[in-house]
Formats: sequence, structure tokens, C-alpha cells
Amino acid sequence: MPSLGKRFSFKNIKRRFNSEDKGSNPKDRSPSSSPFKGFESLPPDVEKGVSESSITRSMDWNAEPSNGTKSTEEFGPHSSRVESSDSSLKKDVTVVYAAIPPLPTPPDTIRLGMPSPQFFDPPQKSPMDPVQNLADNGTMDKVNGGPKSSKTENLLNKIDDAVASAQDPKGVVSTVVQPVKMLLESSGAMKAIEAGLNSFMEDIPWLMKGLDEVARIHPVVTVAVLAFKAVYNMELTRRENDKRIRALYIEMKDMMAVLIQLRDVKDTNDVGPDGKTIEARLQALIKQTAEDIKDCANACDTYAKKRLLVKVLKGYSWEAKLVAFVGTFTKRRTDFEQALAIHTARAVEAIHGDVHIIQASVDAVNAKLELFTRLFETFVPKELTTMKEKVKEKGDITIVLSSEAALRELNDFENSLDIQHKNDRSKKRSDFTMKDLREELRYDFETSVRKNLETFAGKFELYQRQLKDELTKTINDANNRILTAVKEGPHDKIRNSELKLIWKEMNWRRNVKARLFVMTLRDHFREKVQEIKLIAASDAESSREQSRTDDWALEYISVTWLQPIMEAFDDDGSGYITITEVNQFTESLPTELGWSSQHWIAYWAVGFQLAATKYKEKIEHILALMYGLRSRLLPENHYWADYYLRKVWSSVVEITAGLQTPDLPDHLEAKFEPYISHEEERIRKNLQDIRFDIDALDTVYVVAGPGRIEKHLLALIYLLLDRDLKLFRIAQTKILHEDELWDSADSLLWVTDSAVIRVHDLADLYEQQKMDVDAQLKTVACGLFSNLQDLSEIWSTTNTNTQHFPYTVSNEELDANGPDAELETLLNYPLPTEYPLSTFVYETKDEVTASPDSSQPQAPMFGQWSGYVYTQDEFPEFLVWSWIFEAVPDDENAFQASGVDYDADPYTLKGHYSQAENGVIEAEFIITYESGYATEYYKGHLDEAGSFTGFKGVDENVSEDNHSSLFIFRRISPEIMVHRPSPMELASNKYRALWKFALEAVVTQTRRRLWSWSFFRERRDLRKRYIELNIRLWEFGPPLDEEERAAFLASRRALIPYDALFYLSIRKHMLSIIPKHFDFECDGCKQPMGGGRLICLDCRSDAPQLWQTVDFCADPRCYSASVTQEQRYYLEKPHVPTHDLVKIRTFVQWGDLPALDQTARAALQHCRQRMVASVETPSEEPKDAESSAGSEDVSGPKSQSVHSEGATEAPATDDVFRCFACHTVTELPCWYCTQCTDCVICDSCEAKSLLPCVTCSEPFVQPSWYYGSNPKDNFMCNVCSVKGLDPPAEMQKDCLHTYLHPLVRCKERIDDPVEPPEPTTEDRLILLESCVRSIQESLGDKFGSMETALCSLQQTMSALMAKLESRSNGHAV
Repeated sequence: MPSLGKRFSFKNIKRRFNSEDKGSNPKDRSPSSSPFKGFESLPPDVEKGVSESSITRSMDWNAEPSNGTKSTEEFGPHSSRVESSDSSLKKDVTVVYAAIPPLPTPPDTIRLGMPSPQFFDPPQKSPMDPVQNLADNGTMDKVNGGPKSSKTENLLNKIDDAVASAQDPKGVVSTVVQPVKMLLESSGAMKAIEAGLNSFMEDIPWLMKGLDEVARIHPVVTVAVLAFKAVYNMELTRRENDKRIRALYIEMKDMMAVLIQLRDVKDTNDVGPDGKTIEARLQALIKQTAEDIKDCANACDTYAKKRLLVKVLKGYSWEAKLVAFVGTFTKRRTDFEQALAIHTARAVEAIHGDVHIIQASVDAVNAKLELFTRLFETFVPKELTTMKEKVKEKGDITIVLSSEAALRELNDFENSLDIQHKNDRSKKRSDFTMKDLREELRYDFETSVRKNLETFAGKFELYQRQLKDELTKTINDANNRILTAVKEGPHDKIRNSELKLIWKEMNWRRNVKARLFVMTLRDHFREKVQEIKLIAASDAESSREQSRTDDWALEYISVTWLQPIMEAFDDDGSGYITITEVNQFTESLPTELGWSSQHWIAYWAVGFQLAATKYKEKIEHILALMYGLRSRLLPENHYWADYYLRKVWSSVVEITAGLQTPDLPDHLEAKFEPYISHEEERIRKNLQDIRFDIDALDTVYVVAGPGRIEKHLLALIYLLLDRDLKLFRIAQTKILHEDELWDSADSLLWVTDSAVIRVHDLADLYEQQKMDVDAQLKTVACGLFSNLQDLSEIWSTTNTNTQHFPYTVSNEELDANGPDAELETLLNYPLPTEYPLSTFVYETKDEVTASPDSSQPQAPMFGQWSGYVYTQDEFPEFLVWSWIFEAVPDDENAFQASGVDYDADPYTLKGHYSQAENGVIEAEFIITYESGYATEYYKGHLDEAGSFTGFKGVDENVSEDNHSSLFIFRRISPEIMVHRPSPMELASNKYRALWKFALEAVVTQTRRRLWSWSFFRERRDLRKRYIELNIRLWEFGPPLDEEERAAFLASRRALIPYDALFYLSIRKHMLSIIPKHFDFECDGCKQPMGGGRLICLDCRSDAPQLWQTVDFCADPRCYSASVTQEQRYYLEKPHVPTHDLVKIRTFVQWGDLPALDQTARAALQHCRQRMVASVETPSEEPKDAESSAGSEDVSGPKSQSVHSEGATEAPATDDVFRCFACHTVTELPCWYCTQCTDCVICDSCEAKSLLPCVTCSEPFVQPSWYYGSNPKDNFMCNVCSVKGLDPPAEMQKDCLHTYLHPLVRCKERIDDPVEPPEPTTEDRLILLESCVRSIQESLGDKFGSMETALCSLQQTMSALMAKLESRSNGHAV
């Protein structure tokens, strides 16, 4: 984005900052010099531009007015005819220049980063001064001048200046707005702007340098400077390159650049003409500016986190809010300019303009906003463009928002885009679901920004605190620096005295090769110790000094530890060590430790590896505890605990598995423990400041601290895991908020992502240096990154079986629990306090009140209304709405209502009605939600039938041409409305539809009053059907076909409000318990999987990677399908339905897969052996199950018995397998438990999840998903529980079968058809010879036949010729 200031635009300030006269002093200038010197002879670039600042740049900024008391009127405005070289821009423009005297310029010492003369006397010039010689020949000016302005920057300046001229108090509209529009329409403008966006970071160092200097002189601006620097650091670490966001930051940068002029005001108590000091004038403005910067950064951060589809569907409102910050920064910049003008030019009159001047400024700002709007439309990221094109294929945005089918397809498309940009072993946090999409679409801008601020504020404050420390240090260094130090040599820039001496003795300049530097360090420290030892032999005091030399560290400053020492100094990995890197290394040592240089170097030689090994052991132990606690968690916490371990475990193992374990003495750890503890405490404090919530990559860097991320990587992972382990312990007794573990996993994923990004950067560096990338990554950071470049080895099926999950923990460690007092400090979200099922709706259900007479004109809208929102293709689009419109005091035409929606979110409805000229009652209302969901707008009228019909939209301009849905409401109760025909049905056959409506309404009301069994059975079936189809539609499972889709709409339409709210709470509770198999989809229906998952054992053997599986959901139609190699590229052969399968009803972590494979194959082999034996020795069919059950003793279970080894053993009679639930003889195919002995289940019982009662042996449905994990589960049916029977005394619940055990599909083994082997070369030659011989024989036969035919033909022709000759001879005679 171009710079849009005028005199104080960043381009002009930079030029002024770097174009001062060498050695000049304002006091030495001629008092007669004109403040507008150079105006009479304009530079050539003015003839090509249309702005004031082009002329301003040619002025002598160091000149002063001839008379300090001269009034502003004496300067007067100057006019000039400006002509553009572009024919499209040729226009007479009157440019008005403000009469503001130039600001005094500080001496070169400040420009070079030195203190101003008020701190010391300038040194005398030395005849052999090399620094002064550089200044004299202009080299120093070139170095400090920064990059030269290119043609692109010049064009940006023209656009900048044209917009900025609106701030001139004497400007007019025609000289401001038109040039901007003309420049925007000129060719190449957008390309130039894009180039300026790409070079955004290039100008920042000069600006930061100036702002630090201003903050040193005027501490009042520190709060805004820190806010801007914090935002800049965030943008510096952001990996996404969204030019639209960067454009806002450039506006922010231009605003801050104005403050550079404060360096000309040396006195912080400088009083303006109105009696105010500059500090008092700026204090409130600076504070507000800091808040504006924070608000903009938070909004940009929120927008960056939005998913692509949401950015497209709600892009217009979001982009308009972001562009509004341009106006905010423009206003702040104007305020700064006015304040500076008062204290630099004393031109108070120039600040006050007329009405038309204000209008000119407003029009110019509007032109700038138009520019930014065009920028947001032009510089759209590639992924967002792809998504926009996909949305256009579905129609208008309003149509897409109202279509579930379109939203689902777009949601799946975005998930596929995410996969395409990652490898197969994706680290995606999770696939976006339709529920996530709907919720995110409902949040408006303000709500989203407010929610994001909860995490952004902590990160922002952490940035500011660190930057404040850096700024304080910078100011102190500037005030204490000695000018003559610059003249001595490069080594004097090194702050550590010992390393400075080495640098000087070796006569090194700016940098040195890392290997040479380390070897020199070793020799230096050895010589030093030898000297001390020689002196210590004769001096007792020197002997004590020898004990403090840390000579033990010299052993580790050697070639053996060359690599880690080089990494410690060479932060950028270039192979060279610079003076800056030396200072960074030495200053990173905490002074309170009191370590020597060799002690500090020894830490990075071996101490870092010792610390990393220690953290690795702690991390593995914590992960082992988390795995052990899984079975003890409350069912409601399983879902997010599974998600956490799925995402975190694999990402962390990829890092820790590569760490090289050192073979070092045990006593060394104690020598480095102080620094390890210091850093751990520092990082812990940073994490506490942000409540352990890392929401972006920049947060990782600010929490870890400066330097390479690998220095603090394992400590950061450990601290996050240590806190999360406490959450796992809490989850055993309390239901956690659903975002608690999600945020924890997300934090760790951002940390591991930073390691992956570091590896990519290192790989690029090694490739540029022509080095072996894999070999280098195996050595850098003690091998931490060795697995991140290529994941194939670590996750290969042959490598994972024994290496990556050897964790074992004791029950004592699992039983340990933290104090409840930590809950308030640990949890970021409140614990749920309400019962998960919304039964309260039946207790507070409003009685249906009589509706007022609609003929009464004074109350046409009051009373109860029920109805639906729908589209032409879908009725209803949502569940039934029911409101009671009430009167609003003091407004007879207004009405209101309130309640909770189906997500239990309170809302408020407000509307009004009026009567049109034709007598029709028209009404409109809005619904606002307490949680901040997007406001809904309704507008319609009362039709002739008394129905309230109209349109629903997402903005206040809802109309027939701008709406997302239709609606219809009637003055009837919801119990009756659910039976009323839809508008489409009425249009098709009105009388039939109304007759059906009357019958259904009467029958339902009668059955409801009688409480008939048929009524409750219908409610039960409706509940089960609606929840099942709802989950399949929105969450996981096979997609609905046309018949099921119609059934779902019918069930949605049949629900009354309080039933719907209750059923949705049941659905929500079920989804919190039923496991979802993250990152896997069914190979049959191509949908996400939840509940049961089937894995092919045969295809597992072929897959080279652990995560490469062939999976199916529990639908038989899916696991009976085939999978080709085109669908799964890693298959050596296609999957066929005859393959062996294992079924799991819990989420299996990657670490559990090898063990699952082994137990499943062993169980399947044992089942087949027993089945074959039972077939070979058939037995007589026993009596039926009922008689058998009746003869059993009630004191013990019949269907389950405790095996000697502790597993369930199904009863077998004469080697005949019986289903352990229903006791019937089971034949192939069937299911066989991998954890119980001879536990066979028939297909019918398995599909219904039946368990046998331990008292009566009758089968009953497993009550809950994780049944058996709760100590209170008694494995008895409801009848026996009601009777108060006790379970058998010898029963061991841990040994009984539940449906959490994996099952294998036992069936007759059918091997895949064996393909014939590839023929050898000899076989191919023999085959070729036989083919040739066959061809020869065939041709020989054909040639013989042809010869015979030709002979026969020849004889025939001869006979014919003879006949013709005889006839010819007879005729002649």
C-alpha cells in the first residue's frame, strides 16, 4: 500500500532523516535563508506528478525563517501549474502549500545512533580518523540513507501525495480527489502498489530506529511505540502473506512515521501557543493510538484465523470493517500533524479550516477508502480465489447460505483443499464439520473480535513487556555510549571483555568462520588455565582463583563438541559468526547466575543435550500417564481426550524420537541445573500470562523468547504437557468444557509447527550451500529435527512395532490426583454446571393462550405465532418457531418477544407493524442473540388467509430480491402447526392437504389427551429416527438417500419446540460420548466415521506406513465394498470383501495399532481353528434357549463365565459355539472378541449391542457407549435391577465382555486369486517361436489351398477356351 501522508509521510521523513548536511548545526545556519528555498525552480519530477509533497521534498528543510516573529500570512500560499506526462492525467491543478516553517534538524550524531550533543561535547576531527574520512567522502551517508527509491516507489509517492493533499488547510476538493481517482485508473498503479506491499519490511528498520530515538527524548510516546513494535513483530512471524492485511499495517506505519518529527522538539515541556505542553497534548492521543493499533491487530488476527469458506460468505462485512481502520489511522495521523505543527511552526491559524476545507478532507478520506476497497478486491489470496469460484458455481451467497446441500459440498471442498496442501500424514487440527460452519457463520464481526481478544490481549501484553525491556536497554545503551569507541575497531563493538580480547588479537573484522572461532576459543581458555595454574603453584590466593576458572569446562570446548558450539554462536546457520551474534550469545546468559564464559559455552556444548534428554524422559512419562488415564475418564471427556492424544502424541514423538542420548558423567547435570531451572521458570511465567493458550505461530516465538526455537522447544512442550496432565486428572471426576482440551492440543500443535517451519528453513539454507540436507538435519540440535524432513521412516510399519511406545506406568502414579484448589488457575473455561439434557423445557413450558381476534385493528400482531422458515426446495429449513408477541409500552405499533433457541442461546425479538395504503398489515422484526450470533431479519405481511408470510435475510435490507429464506407463521399452537400443510402442498392440492391436516391434528390431540401407548411409541420412534438421521446428516455416517432425506424433513417438521430442544440435547450428549475417528473417512461412503470402525487386516500388511489403512464405517453396505488402488495409492492389490476385518468401538491411537494387529490376528486364527473343529465334530442341537435358561441356576451367569485368565468365556457345549448374548448356535460369519476367550457374537446381537444379564441371562441392550468402565455398572437388565437383585458374588466386572472390546469378523478364509508369475525371457522366446511356427503352418496350408484353387481355375478356363474355339470353328464351317 502506498504511503498516504503529506509532509510527514514516511518516504519524505526518511529522505529528510538521511539527507541532513554533514556536521551542520541549526545555530550555524544563515538567518536570511528562506523557508521556501527552491520553490522558484521546481525539480523535474514535479512536472510528472500532481502532489504537493513532490515539491516539498525539494525544499531546504534545514532553512529557518529570516525573522522568528514573522506571521504565517507573510509566507503566503504558492501556486504552480502541474502537468502529468501521462495524457490521462494532464490537468491544471492548483497546489496550495501550507505556510509552516521547517523543523530543526538534529546533528549527524543522532542519525548515526549516537546521543545528542547535550550529553557530551563533540570530538575534534583527527587527521587520521577513518570514520570521519568515510563521512567526508559520503560513504556514511549512503550507508545510513537506506535503499534508493525506485520507479515503483515514486509512483506510490504520487498516489500518496495526491491523497495527502486533502489534509492541507487551504486545499480544495477538485485538487485532491480527482488526482487520486486518475492515478488509480492509470495503467500500472495496482502493480506498483503490489510491489510496495512486497517491500513493506524494507523500510521498517529505519522507522524503528527513529521511533526508539523519539521514545528516548519523549517517553510519552512509548506506549504507542511499543504497541506498533508488538504488531510489527507479530506480522514478522506470520507465515501467511495476505497483502490486504499488510496494507492496513502500512497505513499504521505511515501514521507512526509522523512521530519521527518529535525528535526536533528537544524539550518535553515545550509549551504551545495555547499554553499546553507537548506531553499533555499528546498523552491522550498516544494512548488512544495504542488502543487503535491493538484493535486493528486483533481484528486482523481474528480475520486470519477464519476459515476460507467463512471469509467468502461473510467477506463483504468483514472487509468493510477492516477497511474502516484506514480512516481511523488517517485521522490519528492528522491529529499528530496538527499537534506537531503547533509545537514546531506555531501556526495555530493554519489548523482551523472552513467548512469546504473539511468537506475536502472527508472526500479525500472517502477516496482513500475506495482505494483500499479496490485493494481488498484485487489482492485476494489464491486459496480464497479458488473458494470464491467454487461458491459462484452454487449461485448467489444468499442462496448458498440457505442451502444445506450447498454448504455441505463447499465444506467438503474446503477440507479437500486443506488435504491437498499437506502430506498424507496430515497435522490438521481437525476437519471442519457442518456444525462448526453453522456456528461460525452465525457470529458477527464484533462478537468474533471480542472473543478473540480474550487470547490476543495476553499475547499482546507479553510482546509489549519484552519490547519494553529491549527499549529500556536500547535507551540506556544510547545514553551511556562513548563516541570515541566507534573509532577504535570492530572488536570494540563486542561487549564481553574476554571475547573482545580474542577478536582483537586475531585481528578479525566483521565476521569469522565458525570452526575457526570455536577452535580459537578452546586454545584461549586452555592457555588461560595454564597461566593460572603456574601462578597458583606459588601463590595461595591464585590457587583459590584457579578453583573458580571452571577448567572442567575446557574438556567440552573441543572438536568433539564443535557442532553444538557452532550452533550456539551461529544463530542463522550461515557458517560464519558475526559480532552481533557474539553479543547475542553472551547477553543471553542471565547475569544472576554468575557463570564464566567457559561455563556458558560448555552448557551449549553438552548441557543443552543433557537438558533435552531430561525433558524427553519427562515428556514420555507424561504421555504414558495420559494413555493410562484414558480408561478412567468420564465418558463425556473421552471425545476430546482422544482428539488431544491423536494430534499431540504423534507430533511430539516425531521430535523426541530423533534426540541423540549423550554418554556423559552424571555430575554434569548439577552444573547446568541453575540455567535449566531459570529458563523453565521464565517460560512458565510467559505461559501463565497467556493462560497456556498458544493461538498462533507468533505466540510460540514470544513465549519461547529470542533465538533459535530448538533452544526452548522441549522445555515448552514439557510445560504444556505438564499442565494438560492435570486436566486429564480433573477429567476423571468433572466434565470439562469442550474447548479446554481442544485449545491445549492446538497450543502444542503450534509449537510443533514452529519446529517444522524451522526444519524447512534449515533445509533451504543447506540446499543453497550445496550440503546434504538429511545428513545435516541428523546432527543439528542433537538430532531433534532428524525425523521432521522425512516421516516415512519413523512411521513405517516395521519401525513402529517396538520403538515409539514403550511407556509403562504404575497404578500408584495413575491414582495420584492434584488438589481441587488448582481448578481456578488451571481451567480457562468454566465447568458445565447444568444437567446435559434439557428437561427444564417441560417444567417451564408456556400454556397455550387464546389468540386475540385478528379482526381487531388495534392488535393485529399480538398473540401466539407458530411457523417455519423454508426455501422452495426444502420445507422446513429448520425446526418450528413459536413466539408470543407482546405489546411494547409507549409504542402501540411495536411488539416484542424473548426466549431461547434450539442451542439454548437466549434471544430477544423486536419488531413493528404498519398498515399500507391498500389495507394490508406489513410487519418486520429482528432477532438478536445474547451470545453474539449474527442478527436475523424478517420482513413480511398478513395475507388473506391470516398467515404472516415474507422473507428472512442476513442484513437489514431484506426483500424479495435480497433474502436467504422464506417464512410462514400462523396464529395457532405449535402442536397444530406441525400438521399444517406447506405452501407447496397447498398449491399442489389445497383441499386434499387441508383434509389430511384436519385428520392428523384431531387424531394426535386425542391420543395426546388419552396418553395412549401408540402416542408414546410414536414419540420414541420419532426421537430415535430424528437423532439418527440428524447425526448422519451433520456429523458422520453414510449420506442420506432421497428416501431418508424425506424422512428427515418429515421428522424435523413433526417436532414441537420443547420436544425438539430436549432431543437436540440428547443428540449433543451422544456426540460428546460416541468416539469419532479423526482424520479417517470410510472407504465405502467417503464420509467421516464415528462409533464403530472396521480396519482391513490384510491391507494393513501391505501398507508401508502405520497410518495407511483401509477403513469402513459400521454400515454393512460399506464394509462389503471393494477398494481399488486408485482410491488408496499405497495398496499393492485391491481390497475385496473377503478380506479379514477387525472392528473397534473406541478411538485407536497410533501407538495402539501394532498391538491391535497382533491380538486381532491371533484371535482370528484361534476362532477359525475352533470353528473347523466344531464342524468336524458336530453335536446334537440342544434345547431352545428359553428352556436352557430356565434350568440354569440364577446365582450365576449363564452367558458369561469368568475365564481362568480373567477374560469372558462364552459357554460351549460339545465344541459348538453359541452367541454369548442370545445363546443360539452361531455359524460363520460371526464376530469374535479379541480380549475374551471363545466369546462369539452373532450378527443380530452385535448390531443391537446386546449383553447378557448376569442374574437372569436374558439379553439387554448395552445402556451407554462406555458401559463397563464405571464401577457402578452392574451388568444386569432393568427388570433385575428394579427387583433389587444382587449380582453374583464371584463376578469380576473387569473380566466381563463389553462392546468396547475389539471384534474380528470370523468367516471362511478365501485367499485372493494368485496372479501368474511374470514369464522369463526364455519362456517368452519359446512362446514367440511357437507363435511363429503356428503362423508358418497356417500360411503353408493357405498357400497349398490357393495353389489347388488356381490349378482348378486354370483347368476350368482351359475347358472354356476349348469350347469357345470349337464353336468358332463350327460356325465358320
